[in-house]
Amino acid sequence: MNEKFFFDNKITYFNFLNIAIKRWYITVIVTLICVIASIVYSLINVAPTYTSTAKLYIISRTQDDLSTNDMSVSMGLARDFELIINDDSIINEVAQAIDYKYSASKIKNSIEIENPESTRIIDLSVETDNPEISKQIVSSICELSQEKVINIMGVDSISVVSQGNITVNPARDRQLRIIFIGGLAGIGISAVILSLLTLGNNKISSTKELEELLELNVLATIPYNKNKRNS
Repeated sequence: MNEKFFFDNKITYFNFLNIAIKRWYITVIVTLICVIASIVYSLINVAPTYTSTAKLYIISRTQDDLSTNDMSVSMGLARDFELIINDDSIINEVAQAIDYKYSASKIKNSIEIENPESTRIIDLSVETDNPEISKQIVSSICELSQEKVINIMGVDSISVVSQGNITVNPARDRQLRIIFIGGLAGIGISAVILSLLTLGNNKISSTKELEELLELNVLATIPYNKNKRNS
């Protein structure tokens, strides 16, 4: 019983590969359609985004102690900086600086803060659908960090290493992700179609399949002449 089950599944798998190779165009066409559809969808519904990035350098009042525990201290400073910047009072001032073009929640979602390992450098990035607003938000956060965050965090100073810039080329990460998902969906749909074709295919394509199915040896085969005429 188990051996028969093994043979049946092996034949099914072989048939699937056989049909997939013979009808390769199904996978190509379906995947191509899904990719084109995802491209059209991303162009219509997903707005391009623009990222502006600034670098800040935090000089701590406990700078002398950083040599012994740089990593933990720098990670703590970065985390504290992120929490303070995302505070409602700071975000509201940022919204006021850009004339309330974006809501506070949208501004929060646009901010990304990173801390390179074992450094006191803060990478501040803002991603929106408007390059000028991205730069305005970055510049506003840099100003507020020098005015207010210094006292709150208890550091000596926060220096702006590099100001936010206006990016000309939009980021296409979301669009590329949608196109990639569309390609995977096309491959998945193709697999379903080929599986259905395999289930509907009851033909035996080789003597080996016949021997495994019947558990008998094939002694001889008679070739089929499709050009033979009826006498």
